[in-house]
Amino acid sequence: MNMRNKLASFMYDRNGMDALYYFILGILGVLMIVNAFLHWIALILIEFLLLVYLIFRVLSKNTRQRQRENARFLQIKRKLIRFFKLQKAKIRDRKTHVFKACPICKAVLRLPKTKGTHTVRCPRCQQVFDVKI
Repeated sequence: MNMRNKLASFMYDRNGMDALYYFILGILGVLMIVNAFLHWIALILIEFLLLVYLIFRVLSKNTRQRQRENARFLQIKRKLIRFFKLQKAKIRDRKTHVFKACPICKAVLRLPKTKGTHTVRCPRCQQVFDVKI
C-alpha cells in the first residue's frame, strides 16, 4: 500500500475538513500574522488551542456532531451574508427605493420611492397591507 492509500484508510469514517474548519484555519492564519508583530503569550495560547481544536475536528469520528456544528456555522454565515447584502442594497437604492418590513412575516420589501399611501402584497405570505411613504 502506498502512502496515499494508508492516509485514506486512516481518515475513513472521520470528519475531515469542512467549512467551519477552513474558517477557523483562516482565523488562525490571521492571528499568526498579527502575533508575528506583537509577540503576545496570550495570543500564542489562543493559536495553540485553535490548532488543537482543528486537529480534533478533522480526526473526530463523531461525524454527526461535527456536521451539526458545521451546519450551525453555515446557518450563521448565511444570515450574516443576507444582512450585509440587504445593507448594500439599501445604500445602493437609497435614492429610488424604500425598504419596508411585512408586519406578518417580517420579510423586507423593496418599494419604489413614491410619496403617498400604497397597498402592497407581500410575496412571501401574500398578506395585503398599506404602506405610507
